[in-house]
Parts: sequence; C-alpha cells; structure tokens
Amino acid sequence: VQPDMEELTDNAEEPDEAESKQSEVKLGRLQYK
Repeated sequence: VQPDMEELTDNAEEPDEAESKQSEVKLGRLQYK
C-alpha cells in the first residue's frame, strides 16, 4: 500500500484528489439510494 501511495504522490496530487471525489460521489449515491 505504501509504494502505491508514494507513486501517486510522486506522480501528482491530482489523481489522489480525483479518487477522493469519486469516492465521495459513490458514497453520496449510496446514501441517496
């Protein structure tokens, strides 16, 4: 898990933010349902 995080951080913080947003959207949809 650590290597993956390091890779993401090394690449850019944007991917991480995108994933966070996607997770939030998924959670929101689940809550709505």
